[in-house]
Parts: sequence; C-alpha cells; structure tokens
Amino acid sequence: MKLLNEDDIDFISVGASFLSSGGGGDPYIGKKLVIQEIEKNGPIKLASIDEFSQNDLVVAIGGIGSPAIIIEKIPNGEEAEDAFLLMEHYLNKKISAIYPIEIGGINSLLPLAAASRVGLPVVDVDTMGRAFPEYHMTTLSIGGISASPFIVIDSMKNSCIIHTKNNLMAEKIARDSCNEMGGAAFYLPIQ
Repeated sequence: MKLLNEDDIDFISVGASFLSSGGGGDPYIGKKLVIQEIEKNGPIKLASIDEFSQNDLVVAIGGIGSPAIIIEKIPNGEEAEDAFLLMEHYLNKKISAIYPIEIGGINSLLPLAAASRVGLPVVDVDTMGRAFPEYHMTTLSIGGISASPFIVIDSMKNSCIIHTKNNLMAEKIARDSCNEMGGAAFYLPIQ
C-alpha cells in the first residue's frame, strides 16, 4: 500500500485536467478539498485491487450534475461521509475501500478527499480511463455489472436510493434527482 501526500495530489490534479478531455469539471476545487483533508487526517492510502477479496465492499463515489454549480455549492465532505453511512446501513455491511469512478476532472479527486475524511484506502483503478458524461458508459456497466443500489445525496442530506434493472435507467433517475437537489450532488453506486 502506498501513501499519497500533497505532492502526489498536485500530479493527480494535472493528470485529471489532461484526461478530462474538456469535461468532468475543473479539478482545482477537488485538489483543494483533498489537500485540506490530508492536512487534517494525514496521507491517503492507495491500494491495489489485489489487496481485497470478493467479499469486500468497494464502492465508487463522485459528483453528478453541473460542474459549474459545484463552484457555487462547494462540497464540504459531509456528503461523501453521509453517503457511506447510508450505504453501510442499507446493506448492513462495512465499506472496505473507495475507488474513483472516472479519471478526469473533479471526480478524480473527490474520492481521495472522501477516503481521507473517512480513513479508507483508495483502490488504484478507474472505470473509464478519462472523464465520461454518463454512468452507463463505464467498463463495469458495459461488462453487465449493476450499479444498484445507487445513492444520490446532496449537502442538505436529501438522499435517494435507486434500484433499477439497468444502468441507463439508474443514470436517468440519478440525474433527475440531482436536478431536484439543486443541480449538483454526490453519487455512490455499488459495485
């Protein structure tokens, strides 16, 4: 297991800008959030997927909605923590690790801030290799892995747990929920 410090976050932020391909939002706010959490909680543990078993609950977390709104509604970190607690309560199982759903834009960094805040490792993987516009475009989704249950939560602790037959419908319902939550929220699909 490797430890990520502030210097690593600078490099990840530059890579996130490059891999966003013009989407995914500016990683600057995410970088600031991660550095703030590292200053409070210490380095972030970066783990290989090989360090976990099939019984471990490893979840993705990221932002959904308009990246422009995140500039106005800057996440405070509680959204991720609340999403984790809701998922653990719902599944009656502890989360073992977090992974980024995409590498690009702010969603490269939000999982790192969340991991630092809750003391969980981040798995060195992603599901797209760049920023992407919709969840059902991930390699997991293409491989037939369901995102349900899919949690959407905002800074006011409004949340919904989504169960669908396919990930395209999960994406549509999550986006509609996000719009009702002010245009920006956190999401937590199960994998």
